[in-house]
Amino acid sequence: MIGEPLEKLFPWDSRSDDTNIDGLRRKCPVRDTETYFVTKNGVSIPVLFSATECREIEGTLIGYVLASKDITDLKNAENRLLQLAQHDPLTNLPNRLLFNNRFSQAISRAQRGNMFVALLIIDLDRFKEVNDVFGHTAGDLLLIEIAKRFVASVRESDTVARLGGDEFIILLNDLTNINDYEIVVQKILENIARPYMVNADEINITASIGISIFPINGNNVENLMKNADLAMYSAKNQGRNLYKLFSPSMSTSISEKMDLEKSLRKVLANNELLLFYQPVIDISTGMIISVEALIRWKHPDSGVILPARFMLLAEESGLIITIGEWVLRTACAQAVTWQKSGYPPIRISVNLSEKQFRQKNLIDNILGILDETGLDPKYLLLEITESTAIHDMVNTIDTLKKLYDRGIMIIIDNFGNGYSSLVYLRKLPIYAIKIDRYFIRNIDSDPECAAIVAGIIAMAHNINLMVIAEGIETAEQLECLRSLKWEFVGSPVCDGVQGYLFNLPVPGDMIEKLFEKQNNGEMIYRGNV
Repeated sequence: MIGEPLEKLFPWDSRSDDTNIDGLRRKCPVRDTETYFVTKNGVSIPVLFSATECREIEGTLIGYVLASKDITDLKNAENRLLQLAQHDPLTNLPNRLLFNNRFSQAISRAQRGNMFVALLIIDLDRFKEVNDVFGHTAGDLLLIEIAKRFVASVRESDTVARLGGDEFIILLNDLTNINDYEIVVQKILENIARPYMVNADEINITASIGISIFPINGNNVENLMKNADLAMYSAKNQGRNLYKLFSPSMSTSISEKMDLEKSLRKVLANNELLLFYQPVIDISTGMIISVEALIRWKHPDSGVILPARFMLLAEESGLIITIGEWVLRTACAQAVTWQKSGYPPIRISVNLSEKQFRQKNLIDNILGILDETGLDPKYLLLEITESTAIHDMVNTIDTLKKLYDRGIMIIIDNFGNGYSSLVYLRKLPIYAIKIDRYFIRNIDSDPECAAIVAGIIAMAHNINLMVIAEGIETAEQLECLRSLKWEFVGSPVCDGVQGYLFNLPVPGDMIEKLFEKQNNGEMIYRGNV
């Protein structure tokens, strides 16, 4: 390259400002922008590119200082992980992660084109009997053939995914009429009911299908899946081998939900909320490195209610903002109380919902609570989900940078659920990622999950991110985490672990007993509080 123009490094047909030298120079300074270089053999390779202007003291531009790093291995590893992470290993159908991505795209198109989207949840009827009579190997072969028939029953633009076991989900895109799903669903039922030959045995099986329609039966994947699931169970209850479209009458808990919402509106006034705490443990030393605050509702009639039952309701009703502020204030005050009691300062972790994170006054609210409680910002960790982080990257980067500049650290929760690129997340000022518990739950029984976890950890370490594995419930899962191997750069051993194996979420005074154990040099494990 000596004596050659710098433009020779860049693809000749490059028109984007991010992949040609003129555009990058106009943006100076540029930091860790992903672009492409052309090798002497004419091959484009991905690089991380940085550039800054070089000027005389009086300001005259002399030239540019450029730096780049070949990330071919990292991109290849990511592509490999992406395939593993987004497809079911048995049927090679998209799994829940890829399905959620395609669902988001389908909803965006439907909103722009004023169209409908049908979500079908399919459960095979009496599939357990197939495993019991013919064996699990035959059951797996049957699932493969059924998956092929599903794919043959829909258009190429539709998505067939496997949720797990004998449960499948189908996305019918771009429906112009609300009833357009009917022909497809009838075709699916007919194709599934045809006999199968598996290992010289003829097997007959049927399916029950539940259907929900966007935007009639819900405006997000959670609501549509819940409603389609209700419809599927309704189909099973009415004889199987048929389909049902969701209707509100199927939900026997609607009145209960309304009563719950009424009670939820009074939780703060009635002082019914409380916080439990669960430690994050250093995998090497067995000592506490942070504590996560987890909300509970002490209902006067139903007892302690877990957040899975009421947080979605809080989101839908808008109560999540006031409840979220209560959680943050209470957790920060608890951390200060622990410090004043003489325990070593420990970081406390608080979850932010997407609605909270998108508040315009979020920064002021957080800083106000820190000032009110007296907690140093460096002891506060805020957790946001991966989907929240990547939803609006421009605003996310701006918000996280403002928090980071004030000393508040960020954790990306449920990482792997949407499988965003680590190079992409590298643009965010984050402290750590938490690997989605789906992968941890299966890490000791599914080699694909173990490979995904090892790759995520190694690549996260390669870009200086701490990694926490949550949802550890067995000694086998922990041992598998400790023994992970990875063929590329970076250590595959995670930093922090969290789960029932070590400690259940407990009230604050029980955490103090854990601190006392730690002060005595004891490792923290469940059952020894």
